[in-house]
Amino acid sequence: MGYLGYDFTWYNYHEEGIVVEERLDWYCASMEWSLLFLDAKVTNVDYDVSDHLPVLLQCKLTKRKRGGYGTMFRFEYMWVTNFSYQKVISCAWNSATGANSIDKLITKVDLYAHELSC
Repeated sequence: MGYLGYDFTWYNYHEEGIVVEERLDWYCASMEWSLLFLDAKVTNVDYDVSDHLPVLLQCKLTKRKRGGYGTMFRFEYMWVTNFSYQKVISCAWNSATGANSIDKLITKVDLYAHELSC
């Protein structure tokens, strides 16, 4: 993932004035995770209370555009009172496919959001 800040995350001072520094702490991510968190940033924080520097991960879930127009889906409570609502949800939930559980969930939400917004 790369990082910002100091190159090392651990140090040890010896009596002879020798300083040993190592990069012990790392973040790693799969390609799927990286696509969900496009703006993720790792920072080695400068902190002199311990011999270990904290490693900070900052990330925000990247929002997907829905419906081709870039409009955000908003759930309307009135759909619950409509008899066909249950059928739309059930159909979307049972027909979604994806490479992993996150993709499946996103596909399910996309399917029923599209059907309910029409």
